[in-house]
Amino acid sequence: MNFSLDTNIILGIANDGDRIHEMSIALIKNKRDDKLVLCKSAIKESHNVLRNRINEVLVEIFKFFPDIYQKPTLSSLDSQALIIESFKKKKSEKPGITNFLNLVFHEISLFLKTKMRSFSS
Repeated sequence: MNFSLDTNIILGIANDGDRIHEMSIALIKNKRDDKLVLCKSAIKESHNVLRNRINEVLVEIFKFFPDIYQKPTLSSLDSQALIIESFKKKKSEKPGITNFLNLVFHEISLFLKTKMRSFSS
């Protein structure tokens, strides 16, 4: 049997922080023996939604990062605490982009951990 995926399922698979991630993965696993047909319009819409949401998150982040990193008296621990608080504030202000804020926050956290290890070596 053939099946196709809608944009929200594609994004749910791509973003492990998405509220429907587990359901999307389960759907794919259950359809393992079926033939997947992806419509070009669903792929293009998924691409556009992902790009637009990530861009929206980056715009929000760029609003608060200069305030954090232009304060020379802040320790790295204090700056990380401010980043966390800024992300929490954005999540409460803009709940529609929470999944994408979580995704970007995760990537920033990994980046900062890597940089901290390289500086301490």
